[in-house]
Amino acid sequence: MEELLSWEEFKEVYTNWIMFRYEKADKSGWKLHIFGTTLEDSYDVMTRIDFLCRTKNIMYKVAHTAIMERAIGNPEHMQYGKICAIYLPNWLFHDDAELKLFIEELMSTLDGYKPKGSIQGDMMLTDNIGYRYELGVPVDPKKGANYFEYNRWYRDNDGDYNIKGNPDPFTDLKLEYDT
Repeated sequence: MEELLSWEEFKEVYTNWIMFRYEKADKSGWKLHIFGTTLEDSYDVMTRIDFLCRTKNIMYKVAHTAIMERAIGNPEHMQYGKICAIYLPNWLFHDDAELKLFIEELMSTLDGYKPKGSIQGDMMLTDNIGYRYELGVPVDPKKGANYFEYNRWYRDNDGDYNIKGNPDPFTDLKLEYDT
């Protein structure tokens, strides 16, 4: 298994995002965001969630210096607080129990993580985890969208967490982990 960057190595990188591509499945169109505003928050989240995402083959990215300077740490910017994005694969939606289990495991992994806040355009699940749908057309999350469909249907954050007529698979989840 490949080792994560040390803090010293991590803070020397200059880029927008550091991407971890473990996923092999089609994307559901839904993603989670974790709130944070500093490079330290980004590193903390990466070290907390990597094992969970790696073992479940789920792709994620963490914000880094370049985007931190102009967006993530700026309360006036649309990207403010979006320190991490986790792209939920279609297989997580085959069974409500899978989605619920992953979110509860994520919440447990973030236990003790202090930054709290909301992310513009997201529906918040907890005081530091939000979610939103990022495609411009409804897609059955159980089927998902392949790479080409996903890129064709992608929409920028317009301030709404979902599009009209697209069911929200998170509304009926009864999460049992309390942050």
